[in-house]
Amino acid sequence: MRQRWCCLLLACSLATPASAVRQEGAGVALASSDRTGAAQDAPEFEALREIRARIAEGDREGARGYLEGLLAVGVEDCLEGLSEEAAEGRLGELDGVCQELGALREQLVVREAVHAARERLLPPDHPDLLRAKQNLAGTRYQLGDLEGAHALFEAVHAARERRLLPDHPDLLSAKLNLAATRGQLGDLEGALALKETVHAAWERLLPPDHPDLLSAKGNLAVTRYQLGDLEGAHALFEAVHAAWERLVPPGHPDLLSAQGNLAATRKQLGDLEGALALEEAVHAARERLLPPDHPDLLSAKLNLAVTRYQLG
Repeated sequence: MRQRWCCLLLACSLATPASAVRQEGAGVALASSDRTGAAQDAPEFEALREIRARIAEGDREGARGYLEGLLAVGVEDCLEGLSEEAAEGRLGELDGVCQELGALREQLVVREAVHAARERLLPPDHPDLLRAKQNLAGTRYQLGDLEGAHALFEAVHAARERRLLPDHPDLLSAKLNLAATRGQLGDLEGALALKETVHAAWERLLPPDHPDLLSAKGNLAVTRYQLGDLEGAHALFEAVHAAWERLVPPGHPDLLSAQGNLAATRKQLGDLEGALALEEAVHAARERLLPPDHPDLLSAKLNLAVTRYQLG
C-alpha cells in the first residue's frame, strides 16, 4: 500500500505521510457463513445486519449510532456463547463495519479484543498475533496515541527482524510503521535510519518507476527535509516528480503531491521561479478538480500567494 502525503509545512505543500501507518487486512480473518454457524442467529448478528442495511440506505449516521450502541455493552456480550472460531468471525464483521464507517474509537475496542484473544491463544511471534498488533497500533496512531502505537510497532518490528529475511515485505512494512511513529514523536534520526533501509531494499528489488519505490523515495525525502538536508531532499523529490510525470496524466493526485513537494524544496533552496511554475500548475489543476472550499485547493492558493509575495 502506498503512502500519500498531504500537509502544509511553512506554506510550502511539503507532504508528510498522512496515512503513514500500514495496516494488514481487516486485522481478523473474516469467517464465511458456513464457519460462523449458530453465530448467524445471535442477536448481535441481527444488529450487524441492521447496521449494513442502514449503510446501504445511506443512513451512515444511524448506522454509526447503532454500532456505538452495540459496542457500548462491551465486546464480550457480543461474543457470548460463541466458539473461538465463531467469535473471530464476528470480530471480523465488526471490524469491517467500523472500517467502512470510519468509526475509529469503536474499531479500537474491536481490535483490542482481537489482540487480547490472540495473545491468549498464540505464541509471541505468530504472524496472526503480529498482524493484530500492527492493526491495533494503526488505530491507536490514527487516534493520536503515539506512545501506545510506538510500543506495539516496536514489538512487531523486533519479532519480524528475528523471523524474516532483511528484504521481506512484512519486515519493510514494520520498519515504515516504526519510522512513522518515531518521526511523529520527534525522533527524526531514528525515522531516517529506518526509511533509508526501506528505500535501499526497494531500490534493489523493484524497477525504478515502481509506486512502492517512489513512495519510499518521497518518505525519505520528507525526513531529510525535516532534518535540514535540503539538497538530499531535493534530489529525491526531483526523481519522484520525473517518474510521476512519465507515469500519470496532468492533474493526477500523485503528480500534484510530487509537484508540491518539489516546489517546497526549490523555494527553500532559493529557486522561487522554479517553485512558482510548479505551484501554478498545482493550483490550476486543483481549481479544475476540486470544489472552492476544499482544503487542498486552499492550501494550493496559499502556497502560490506566498511565492508570488516573495517574488514581489
